[in-house]
Amino acid sequence: MNPIWENTFKTTAFDVDANNRLRVNRIFDYFQDAASYDAERRGFGYNEFNLKGLLWVLSWVKFEFLSYPKFMDEIKIQTWGKKQHKLYSMRDVLMFNSKDEIIIKGTSAWLLLDSKSLRPK
Repeated sequence: MNPIWENTFKTTAFDVDANNRLRVNRIFDYFQDAASYDAERRGFGYNEFNLKGLLWVLSWVKFEFLSYPKFMDEIKIQTWGKKQHKLYSMRDVLMFNSKDEIIIKGTSAWLLLDSKSLRPK
């Protein structure tokens, strides 16, 4: 299995702000979706863990914005899990433009919690 999950798509009118830049909250949405799809294909996503009474919680995220996509830009997202750091599952993510140039890069930390007690697992 490829360790990197990847998806390519075009931005929509709902994704951009009045300045025709991809809104930051939509960038977070895309990156969180990418993490979710990757976790699902690896067998530790929502569908699998929900049955076990577990849930993923995004603890923190750090991004570096090199440029912003605009309306109808084709972008590619890549994400992959990294090693565990204490209680956190670390994940990196990259966003590319249509020229395959990195435009946004980031790292996130996720906690696995018991859905009833909300304590880390």
